[in-house]
Amino acid sequence: WDLRLFYSSLLHIFITAILAALLCPPVFFVASAGRGYLAALGFVILTVVLAQIIGALGFGAYVPWAVPALYSGLGSESGGSLNIFSYIIVLLTSLAGLSATIYWWKYADQAK
Repeated sequence: WDLRLFYSSLLHIFITAILAALLCPPVFFVASAGRGYLAALGFVILTVVLAQIIGALGFGAYVPWAVPALYSGLGSESGGSLNIFSYIIVLLTSLAGLSATIYWWKYADQAK
């Protein structure tokens, strides 16, 4: 048992979870725009399938939904093909989803 390995692994899991959580706002928007959970569920399945296919082709570092898996080491060494743009793409995707969700909640289908 190595305490440094434990803390290093815990940090690695925490960062992977943060990257995955940052990808939730686009799903929130799809659920809001689709007026239910089925559109969001279809969106999640579509993005996971596309991330797997594009990741297998070698372009996973530029697909937001593939970045957490690549960071976690799924399929190769941990974060091997990721660069700073991968993390920026995840952040921009999160901000775009959050902005779209807030805009939808504020302006869509509202009787004034």
